[in-house]
Amino acid sequence: MSRLFFDKVNASLSLVGTNSASGAITRRRSSDQNQLNGTFNYDVTIPQKTGIKLFTWVPKVKRLKESQFFYLPSTMRYRLQFTRQLRDQQDFSAVAGDTSDVIRTNTESFNLNENYEIKFLPFRSLTTDFKMNITRDLRQSLTFTGLQFGRENGRQQTFTAAYTPRIFNWLTTNGQYNANYRENLETGGQRTPNGNARRGLTVNTQNQASVRLGLNLPALFRPLIRKGKALKTVGKAVSAISNMNAQVGRNKTFNNFGLTGRPSFKYQFGFSDTIRVPLLEGQSLTRTPTLNVTDRIDVNASIRLPLGLSVQSGTNFNHTRASGNADTEDKRRTLPDLKFSWRGVHKGPVLRWLWTSANLTSNFQLSTTKRGEGGLGDTSITNDIQERKLSPMISLSTRWKNGMSTTVQTNRSHSTDLRFQRNVQADEDGAFPTLEERTIGTTVTNTSNLRAQLRYSIKPKIFESLQSNIDMDFTFQMSDNTQIERPRVVPEPEPGEEPQDEIIRRNESTWSGQVGAQYRFSENFTGGLSFRHERRKDLLRELTNNTYEFRLFGEIEFN
Repeated sequence: MSRLFFDKVNASLSLVGTNSASGAITRRRSSDQNQLNGTFNYDVTIPQKTGIKLFTWVPKVKRLKESQFFYLPSTMRYRLQFTRQLRDQQDFSAVAGDTSDVIRTNTESFNLNENYEIKFLPFRSLTTDFKMNITRDLRQSLTFTGLQFGRENGRQQTFTAAYTPRIFNWLTTNGQYNANYRENLETGGQRTPNGNARRGLTVNTQNQASVRLGLNLPALFRPLIRKGKALKTVGKAVSAISNMNAQVGRNKTFNNFGLTGRPSFKYQFGFSDTIRVPLLEGQSLTRTPTLNVTDRIDVNASIRLPLGLSVQSGTNFNHTRASGNADTEDKRRTLPDLKFSWRGVHKGPVLRWLWTSANLTSNFQLSTTKRGEGGLGDTSITNDIQERKLSPMISLSTRWKNGMSTTVQTNRSHSTDLRFQRNVQADEDGAFPTLEERTIGTTVTNTSNLRAQLRYSIKPKIFESLQSNIDMDFTFQMSDNTQIERPRVVPEPEPGEEPQDEIIRRNESTWSGQVGAQYRFSENFTGGLSFRHERRKDLLRELTNNTYEFRLFGEIEFN
């Protein structure tokens, strides 16, 4: 018992007192301060060597039969820290015996901070962790006989659980759950057991849950290679597919204000979305409870091909709902998300004479986003966005035989934003306008950019007088950005009305070039210079901006 309790305890207590006096000819000031600090720590770790086998009766599944159950927590920690400070300040006349004008100020602070932590690992694949932090104000509220330990100012707690079973070699499962709870008792106004009479208790919670599945197809179909020709062909074909991963997650965030009491444990740990606590009357509209829920699904896989080729494919789904001051909904889908990579470009018949290494990559994304207020129906949707990205469209990184390295990358993007009227109201007959009647217009945005970079180091063997390499850098960039707004199409304009044309909102083009060099003059000093020129042209406003930049720098190293 002594090894379990007393040997794990660490405590300290300190008292510090200071006195000071200062002043001028007419007035003097004195300060007397006493500070008491104390800590108490309890930390115990229980080794989990041998547990109880609960599933020995399960047939065939060997890993489940050998799993062990541990009924004791693996870690328990408790930390207490308090600080009490008393300060007596006086401002009085410097004349001896004059006590008619004495200003005395007494201040006291008595704070207590507690930290709890417990870890429980019932199985090797299941871990749980609970942490809690409590802050208290012990001024005029510390009564040992009544078991009253001050007034609680704030509380923060975190609960985490993870489940990672290993039943099959070709399947990886990982489930995680995290619940964060935080409350704050307001200190202004008239005090009550929970906050003050005007603002009450503020509670913020954030809950995250996710499940990840990994399918190792090579490990699943590799045994087929040793069998017949047909199965061998299938095994080799499927083994080229790398792991397939799928992840599903949900994130919930709650902000509540003006509570008269603490919510239930179900709400604190995220098992309930209803707070079930009365609210104080007369709450401000700027402190409205809010709710945000985000659902996410990710699926991706990759295929290895001969000659260093690989293709990655993925899809993403994201759904967000928010309520409070604004009731909004956002749904985004990315399908497909294709990535192409070729790491053996330099092995070609002619290119091998020029390059020592080369990598070629490309990425294509097609996404759809819908936004609405109060839903995504015909009377609620506000935006319908279609976006196409090639980022990068082409990216080629090479290293030449002479030591020179080059990088060329170009990106393209195109988006179409179909906008609809907000706050739709029914007419006199109770009918709502159609989706076509609510259409405001379409915004089309196109962006493109090109970047080319060349790096080369002039070595001392070329110029014998050089002490180190001269690192040269040449960079060229150009980009275009256009945005066009198309008003709603009217099938038949009214008499005397001109048809609506496109409106150009943005039309910009930019190009820039930069030349730089860096040289190490000695072991402790490195210097360099660079020159950059940029030309930006706004075709809509007929403006042209030219920028010239010259930079000279040096770096000194002290050993």
